[in-house]
Amino acid sequence: MTMQKKCFILFLSIIFLSCRKDIIIENTPENVFLTFWKIMDENYVYFQEKNLDWDSIFNVYYPQAKAVTNEKELHGIFSEIIPLFKDGHVGISCHLPGEFYSDISYHFRDDDESIQYRDNPFDTIPSMEKLGFVEHKKNTYYQYKHKNYSLITVFFSEPMTDLISYLNYLDYRDGLILDLTRSTGGKSNNVYDITSLFFTGEKIVGYKQNKTGKGHNDFTGKIPVFLEGKNIIPENVPVVVLTGPYTFSAGNIFSYIMKELPNCIIIGKKTGGGGGARCEALLPNGWVLSYPFYKYFNAQQENTEFSLMPDIYVTKKNEDNENITHITDVIARAIEVLDSINGF
Repeated sequence: MTMQKKCFILFLSIIFLSCRKDIIIENTPENVFLTFWKIMDENYVYFQEKNLDWDSIFNVYYPQAKAVTNEKELHGIFSEIIPLFKDGHVGISCHLPGEFYSDISYHFRDDDESIQYRDNPFDTIPSMEKLGFVEHKKNTYYQYKHKNYSLITVFFSEPMTDLISYLNYLDYRDGLILDLTRSTGGKSNNVYDITSLFFTGEKIVGYKQNKTGKGHNDFTGKIPVFLEGKNIIPENVPVVVLTGPYTFSAGNIFSYIMKELPNCIIIGKKTGGGGGARCEALLPNGWVLSYPFYKYFNAQQENTEFSLMPDIYVTKKNEDNENITHITDVIARAIEVLDSINGF
């Protein structure tokens, strides 16, 4: 029997089974909680890293879930549980009548203001003209007026075709700055596609660990991730990657990979962490649970779930010892570093 036929038969079996009424889970707050619990218990990959007392959490919140009578109260319970994971990939997408915004998630950026930028990168775009940059595409591609440097704001939700087209006429022979301070996530394929621009030949860029069973520690060994370099950007071009607390998930993994390249320097503040990728599962009441389903390690086998510290940490404080660091301060520092490398 061919693999296609086997897959088709399995698909039909799933359809027929899913139509059986006796396996449909009744939509009650208790069943929503138990479904959430079972999915996470059998599939979540970072129990050890997060030091979660999973049984204790069950003992505290299961009685509460049994006692609630509506979704708003259940929402309140999950609003307490989800932040305990301290994982930006864990969340519940839901809708409550009359509620403007009711999704439940963990804010992956650290609450410590000393590691934040004073300007919110999503509200205030730094004045690039004052720093000497000419804008080629709004908030994305810039050319430095005084030297052969270029700055690109990288988003991993977008394919690299647009990036490559702009590389064709940006002059970055003396330095390329990649701004990841707003790179909160995206597709892993885009991470690999963009990474491949910076080297030639085949390279191990990381390792994956997949779940093999329902136990919290049931994993494969570390499986190497090979990537073939395209050498679009010459390996002698200095590269500076700018990071911050919003550099999360795809942005974080890209930072870990780029840090291994000899011509790359990471500048800014520590990333927001986030390793692996997330998947989604439907709860009985229609809410959608998301969670990471594999672990990702860099080439040095460091766990990318955790924040990456930059090579050069940038911080500015006022006379009251308060953090006043802006993204423009990090860009200015990147220019200084490139000047030093080039002997300007």
